Amino acid sequence: MTKRITARLAMLLAATALVGGGVAEAQLKAIRTATSISPAERKQGDEAHPQLLAEFGGAYAGPQAAYVNRIGQNIAVQSGLSHSPSDFTVTLLNSPVNNAFAIPPMDPITQIDPKKLAKVNETNVFAPLRLSALFADALAESKGSIIMLNSCVAFSSQPEYAGYKLSKGALEHLASSLATELGPRGIRVNSVAPSYIYEDVNRGYFDFLAAVESKTHDEVYAEKAAPTDLKRLASSEEVARATLFLASDLASAVTGQMLTVDCGEFHD
Repeated sequence: MTKRITARLAMLLAATALVGGGVAEAQLKAIRTATSISPAERKQGDEAHPQLLAEFGGAYAGPQAAYVNRIGQNIAVQSGLSHSPSDFTVTLLNSPVNNAFAIPPMDPITQIDPKKLAKVNETNVFAPLRLSALFADALAESKGSIIMLNSCVAFSSQPEYAGYKLSKGALEHLASSLATELGPRGIRVNSVAPSYIYEDVNRGYFDFLAAVESKTHDEVYAEKAAPTDLKRLASSEEVARATLFLASDLASAVTGQMLTVDCGEFHD
């Protein structure tokens, strides 16, 4: 097959905290509400903006930039940080996927304050829903697609992952419902679900486990890779390639699906 992959305007929405390298990280470390942006916060943002542009490949100035800026400012107002769209600087980055995610409390679900779960799902579920609704007209016009970055935690039943699984399960069902609702407009909606990704965050986590359990890094890696068919863990670049496939014309008849990128850890 020599057909060239054409990656159309695609929304790549948050769903996993551990995608780095080829898929850029942008974790939300805290969620708070306020009525205005303080002068100190404005100064901090002004200083961080050029640094972020440099880190993620500069600003993209194509035809979608102005539209994304306008929509981004409207979404930012919903955060409660300011009621004025002009208080927010929104730049479309010429970079890989940026991935926003709020980490749920890692406790048994009966021990988690429901308010904390609601706050986490505001980022992990309702933000993707708002973005999907706001971009629907543009996606219909461009024949674009929506891709949710989910997680194989949806297949796990460990007690400490219950809050995490709740977010991911809701996101999976959101993607399925959007596929049905937006399909008649030509908009495909799919999900990518990685398991452990072997990148900087998990390398550090494996080092921590090795120290706590008196093991080597390689022994921890082997334990995590043991349930997979390929006996290894996926890289961030492999997750990015799976995402590109779903965004491309090669997947033009694929919608409502969740593609696992887990080296064969979960399947029938």
